[in-house]
Amino acid sequence: MSRIVSAWLPRWPISRFLAAQARNPSACERPIDPERPFVLAQEASGGPRISAANAAAEALRISVGDGVSDARVKAQFLQVEAADPKSDAAALKHLALWAMRYTPSVAPFDKENGADGFFLDISGAASLFGGEDKLIADLAHRLERFGLSARLALADTPGMAWALSRFHSSSRIILPSLADADVLENKTLAEKALADLPIGALRLAPATRKTLRRLGFKRVGALIDAPRAPFAARFEAELLKRLDQALGRVPEPLVFLSPPPSYRKIIRLIEPILTQDTIIALSKRLMRSLVFALRRDGVGARQLRLALYRVDGEVFSFDLGLAMPTRDFEHVGRLLALKLERLGSQDLLSARAKRMRSGKGRDFPRTWGKFGKTLPEAIDADFGFEAVSLDITLAERMDPRQSGLAGVSGDSDRAARCAALID
Repeated sequence: MSRIVSAWLPRWPISRFLAAQARNPSACERPIDPERPFVLAQEASGGPRISAANAAAEALRISVGDGVSDARVKAQFLQVEAADPKSDAAALKHLALWAMRYTPSVAPFDKENGADGFFLDISGAASLFGGEDKLIADLAHRLERFGLSARLALADTPGMAWALSRFHSSSRIILPSLADADVLENKTLAEKALADLPIGALRLAPATRKTLRRLGFKRVGALIDAPRAPFAARFEAELLKRLDQALGRVPEPLVFLSPPPSYRKIIRLIEPILTQDTIIALSKRLMRSLVFALRRDGVGARQLRLALYRVDGEVFSFDLGLAMPTRDFEHVGRLLALKLERLGSQDLLSARAKRMRSGKGRDFPRTWGKFGKTLPEAIDADFGFEAVSLDITLAERMDPRQSGLAGVSGDSDRAARCAALID
């Protein structure tokens, strides 16, 4: 039996827009005040219509689907910005990839589900976090730290979890599994939880909801108790299918995300290395070993992270950014050499030194800050490096005719200028 979490993010487009504004305030001609009425609008027949509204706008009875001109009558100083569904979807996918920390089975909501949240299949994963309740609490806490107010529900089916996350009175609810010992009691609890919800909890088309309300059906319970034949005759298969999906009578497959390809190599050494030249040689070797995977996927490296694992357990790492994607391991080696030479006279890694500590089922990178050590001091006779890893943290599509960054191989001055541009 599956266990599905529905994570609903109310006003997701508004939250995404405000987060983008907070990251780059200079990009906004007129900064949005989140405490005042604010809406996002899309062009439609008859003029722009509201696609999302913040709490202040909703308090003035401004709703999704209203015309912007009508909304301005209710709020004279209404803040209006253009909706950006593509950016909303991309950000939601990015958040869903982050949620793979809990389970590899994560599916962002599609348009039919509102495109404002994601499903997680945590079957078999909850024990890694101390149980279902602790996993849900941890997910809620982390989303809250992102500035996202989430409503979470856990049930045996996506339809039930989706309905409860949106319409249940509690912002966090866990239904017992039908796989537990008392199946009949748990089934009754699930049906009762769904029965108390409004018709909108079944993810029906607006026209179907309107017809049902006109016929006097306001709660799902009225549909559960009524004979099925009249509904099958009057409505399309959607109505009974959605009801059966929520109750687990018919399956509802989810399209889970595939994790992005990982481009990472590590070399573990028999003897610690003590020289910068050896580090560069190993870095080039690591990059060369990644070239096949990059060519296979038609991408090149735009950002890389070199990590040096010292024998005393400390890990030093720094990032390297490139102006264009590349697969040229010699070029990457030259840029790493320039970067390391520059670090030789500076504190070692303001360049992002991190210690990796293993936690329960996850890693917690903790920034140390400045070490007050130069690279020669970090590489000494007592504390050499026993492993070197190279991660491509950002890969971008490359033109098939492009083999790397041209024009830097023969001129060290130009290479130095290039390195300065991309640091």
